[in-house]
Amino acid sequence: NSFRVVTIGDAVKKTSLDGFIIEAANNDLVGNGSGGGLFLDAREGRSCQPTIRHCAFRNNRATGGGAVGMEANQGGKLAPTFEQCQFENNSRTDAGGGLFYDGSSSTEASIQLTSCQFTSNQSNQHGGAIALRSINNDTELHTYLDSCTFEENNTQGQGGALWLQDSDNAKSQVRLRSCQFSENQSDQQ
Repeated sequence: NSFRVVTIGDAVKKTSLDGFIIEAANNDLVGNGSGGGLFLDAREGRSCQPTIRHCAFRNNRATGGGAVGMEANQGGKLAPTFEQCQFENNSRTDAGGGLFYDGSSSTEASIQLTSCQFTSNQSNQHGGAIALRSINNDTELHTYLDSCTFEENNTQGQGGALWLQDSDNAKSQVRLRSCQFSENQSDQQ
């Protein structure tokens, strides 16, 4: 049981986390509670582009992003790749039980998930499995999900599996290919 298990910042594409089980983190610090299991830091102009593969994130909690929290601001660049990862029974008191991204202030993000499983994750606000928030001008967010499964994720807000919030001037897109969704629930439409 840890506050936050792993933090990655200023990471190039060659940086990888492979074959780890990350579980039972409890990051409940208000104002800095993003990412119980893993935090990817592209704040204050940092570049964070790691590859996360064959990892399991289980039973992690946080105020932001139960399993994985990602933040970018002030010109930061975030470009993580997740391959064959499992997100199971993670929870968040805000949005994104499994994975959460928060981007603002002229940032660029490209998030890729391939063959990942999201099962029984929950959030109290939005995005039971994944929540993506890109809320300021000149902010770009490109999210690619390929062959991912979403089962039995839930939220008290919107988006039982997936939720996206962007401002009028943000450039956000989500592309899904060969993904499966079953028995995800949200309390709001």
